[in-house]
Amino acid sequence: MSKLHIFNPEHDLALACNQWQYTPPKAAQQLRHDLCWIPAIWAETGDFVLVDDIRDAVSSFSVLEEQLGVKFPAIRFITRQSSEFKELTSFKSVANHMGNRICLNHVISPWGWDRSVIMQLFGSRIEEGYFVARPNEMEKEQFVFREQWVRVLSSRQYWRTLLQDHVDEVKDRKELIDSIKGHGGKAVLKTPWSSSGRGVRFVDLSQSSSFPGISFPCLVEPYHNKVQDFAMEFEVSIDGSVHYLGLNLFQTKGSAYVGNVLADERDKEQILSGSVSDVDLKSWRVKIEEVIKEHISGRYVGLLGVDFILAKNNIDSGLAENHIQVCELNLRRTMGHVALALSHYSKGSMAVTFDGHHYHLSIKKI
Repeated sequence: MSKLHIFNPEHDLALACNQWQYTPPKAAQQLRHDLCWIPAIWAETGDFVLVDDIRDAVSSFSVLEEQLGVKFPAIRFITRQSSEFKELTSFKSVANHMGNRICLNHVISPWGWDRSVIMQLFGSRIEEGYFVARPNEMEKEQFVFREQWVRVLSSRQYWRTLLQDHVDEVKDRKELIDSIKGHGGKAVLKTPWSSSGRGVRFVDLSQSSSFPGISFPCLVEPYHNKVQDFAMEFEVSIDGSVHYLGLNLFQTKGSAYVGNVLADERDKEQILSGSVSDVDLKSWRVKIEEVIKEHISGRYVGLLGVDFILAKNNIDSGLAENHIQVCELNLRRTMGHVALALSHYSKGSMAVTFDGHHYHLSIKKI
């Protein structure tokens, strides 16, 4: 059955705000406007992609097809004014013992689920909805997500004790200072939600005694000497099963996203093999899958990614190999999923660039 795809890159910021009516910063609005067409990369034949301007979307997508020398599956771009939009976002609200159950008549796949995108799609306030997709009357209802759990499971606070070691949650400046000192005077500060590096600060008391502005509560993590950024991408199915989709090797500058590697899985594993053992990679994959099954299955259906870094061991530790450190779990589609989709068509690298006026999806082939 056809899906409706939406690119809402302001998702993490909307989660932090947690309002039904939310206006993103201008940069986020511009990013969404310029790249609203990119779900066409992973959409299947007959699917729909919601865009601001159909002509601009067709033009941008055609440029990508020409650059890659491929023809993607046939999809349709629509706007909120298109006749199909009302049908694709139609639903029924049914109250039962589980609360307010929202039955979607079509499968909808945004970049990430939050209150803002729910309001934009359905145009009415839906509180604590148990969302299911119902392709037709004859098929079994398909669970999508519980609205009350999406924000909780997207918070760094939820995962800090499950996936990370030595991470403190602090609620005021005094606790913050004590925690940073407890980490040796050098630490990474993170707000519960962020987007593309926002809400992340690096502090080194040996260089400066001043603190960057950050809201409370916040998380204080140890600072690691990074060798490589990477991620593992997953999908949770309707039946609760967890599927590993592949590795994502990406680059950052400070805390800001720069770009992703487009390569086969074997090539990506080979890149990492010079810094960490295959055994460590596999053991982390198994651990993450177990955590997802226990804490996410039954509460959310869709894509997610877990970010890691390869970090240098302390010289005094006596360990020769680097170690793997979990950074965070993103309960949404990520640029890593985009890279996995594009890797079927091209090898090289991809990045989202800004020319001073517009954002572009840039690809360098090898």
